[in-house]
Amino acid sequence: MLIKLKINEKSFPNKTIFKDTSLEINEKDFVVIYGESGIGKSTLLNMIGLINDFDGEYYFNDILIEKKNREQTRINNFSYLFQDPYLIPYLSVYDNIVLPLKNMKADVDKEEIMGICKRLKIDELIERKPNKLSGGEAIRVSIARSIAANKRIIVVDEPTGNLDSDNAESVMNILKEENSKGKTIIMVSHSKEFEKFFNRIIKIENKKIIC
Repeated sequence: MLIKLKINEKSFPNKTIFKDTSLEINEKDFVVIYGESGIGKSTLLNMIGLINDFDGEYYFNDILIEKKNREQTRINNFSYLFQDPYLIPYLSVYDNIVLPLKNMKADVDKEEIMGICKRLKIDELIERKPNKLSGGEAIRVSIARSIAANKRIIVVDEPTGNLDSDNAESVMNILKEENSKGKTIIMVSHSKEFEKFFNRIIKIENKKIIC
């Protein structure tokens, strides 16, 4: 088992999202999280990705994650893909993609980065600034950035919502490729059309996680 959450409670002011529930994620899973709008899908994703805390216990590789080891576990193991691309406006596409590697002082293999860009059909955009990209192009740049970071786990929040069907299928194929290479992928989606890609489906109902 790679990740285990034992959740006593996760609440926001005037709203309890989860109560007395748990979740386990295995190495190399490609998991999708389903649930009604506002039920807590993105909250759960952020809990899994060590962005949001909660009342309960979090285990990574059977090690209890506490305040002292939380940040390093997150930095070492997780890559994130949010609904908003969060691109740095004054950096080129290429520099946005390699930024996490540079922040980690890791080597940048330009040939490998360009290979990722070609797979995502953004290789001709690498010199552009984010304000010269369409919404779909910006999302594909953020996907390239999350893959290039080369982390063990990718948490993904609705990556295909603003893409046409061909680009959405292409993105899912690329995520499946990454999964086949050994990466664990945990994804929130409203769409049921990509179920063929997942090996596990997780649902949220009545403050409970149902696997």
